[in-house]
Amino acid sequence: MTELPYELPAPAQSWLRESRTVLLATHENPDADGLGSLTGCGLALSRLGYEVSRLGNGPIPRPLDELPGLDSLPRDDGATAYDLALVFDCRSAARLGSDAPALERCNRVLVIDHHPPVEGEDSAGLDWVVPTAPATTLLTLSLITTLGGIETVNAD
Repeated sequence: MTELPYELPAPAQSWLRESRTVLLATHENPDADGLGSLTGCGLALSRLGYEVSRLGNGPIPRPLDELPGLDSLPRDDGATAYDLALVFDCRSAARLGSDAPALERCNRVLVIDHHPPVEGEDSAGLDWVVPTAPATTLLTLSLITTLGGIETVNAD
């Protein structure tokens, strides 16, 4: 596999290495990019020894509800505090809908997105936004390989 052109910013690398508990989130009405990023990252982080939970109280559209590994990621219990939240494919906490208050229980928030920022939109945290990336999943793959190497990625 060739090296990916997306470098995880140094502050984000530090945050991830300093964290043990991670909350994963994507926007309401999730699409394949957001939910795939959340699921892939959650599975990889679990393999690397992180404790992960996911947000997402709303329905997941078909066929994304059959995404391999999604059911193995525990849902947030609504009370746990986290070292870090990873927010995939959306920059604004408002796009998390009713899940947005959960970010208040996180010491830090890292936004991973490929959509250009919208003027006047507040970011949920530290942005790793690469508008030239075709999908958030490619940024997520870069994150995973930075933390654990390509061997961290399996079929799921």
